[in-house]
Amino acid sequence: MTFRSIGGALAVLAAVAVSGACGSSPGSSALHDGGSLDTTSGVLPVDAVGGDRPSVSRRICDGSSSIRLAYRVYVPTGREPAFTAVLWELGSDFLYVDGGCHYWVQEPSLSDKYKPWRTYREGILTAAQETALHDLVWYDDVASGASACVGPLAVDASPIQLWDGATVHVCNGNLQVAADWPMRSALFAAGSSMTGSVRVEVGQNPYPDDAKIYAWPLEAAPATYEIQYAQSTSAGQSSLITDAAEVDALRTLRDQAIADATVAPGHFYDAICVQPKGWVIAVRDDLPFTNRSDGLWSPP
Repeated sequence: MTFRSIGGALAVLAAVAVSGACGSSPGSSALHDGGSLDTTSGVLPVDAVGGDRPSVSRRICDGSSSIRLAYRVYVPTGREPAFTAVLWELGSDFLYVDGGCHYWVQEPSLSDKYKPWRTYREGILTAAQETALHDLVWYDDVASGASACVGPLAVDASPIQLWDGATVHVCNGNLQVAADWPMRSALFAAGSSMTGSVRVEVGQNPYPDDAKIYAWPLEAAPATYEIQYAQSTSAGQSSLITDAAEVDALRTLRDQAIADATVAPGHFYDAICVQPKGWVIAVRDDLPFTNRSDGLWSPP
């Protein structure tokens, strides 16, 4: 069984759940890791993928400004904590490549609670990398490619989606490929941490008195960016922050919160607790090809 192809655009990713806030127990609020790829059987060696097909016939890097290849694990609704949809709305374990060979990738190797918070990386594919990536995903004919999809989908699993510039292909199970397929570890290692704009999701959510609370990092008050609790489980609710000083402050806050939480679990599991008490914030790197209005992306 191979990828199942579907026509048209992907449904917008809405990674949501109404659950506990800062300082809640690990068992009740551990972040979903976006699904995992089965590496226990049928793993395809790199030299077995692609066969004798021409290395490049239909280019990924076709010179356009649009996304020509997208791999991501879809995170279904109803799972993630309130005020963290911004972390999941573009998928998990993703790789995006545009027609200019610019790529954006999430680190594939981490599996702790804070993976969705960490910085993404970006880079430019070399000619050799484009050829290798093209062959690994069978870019000319994804639906009949070498990446066997084993299903059916479990109740709590996450579909794997691959956009080949023309069609969305879906695996409702596990791809029999390496866990960092296609080339995500190599591309992440070769890339650079993002330095551009960020997106934030801000709201009010109760948290216990012993939660770690950080100073509010932006000039405008939290209420400026507030979304209501009822909206906090919906994709596309974030605010775009472009001011360089504020972007730096947000990344510093995110890095500090992760560092604190990894040595003293319990500081945050859902969103970062900030002053004044009762406010929380989630932060992620902005991907520049997404909609400026809501930070989302779907194939044309």
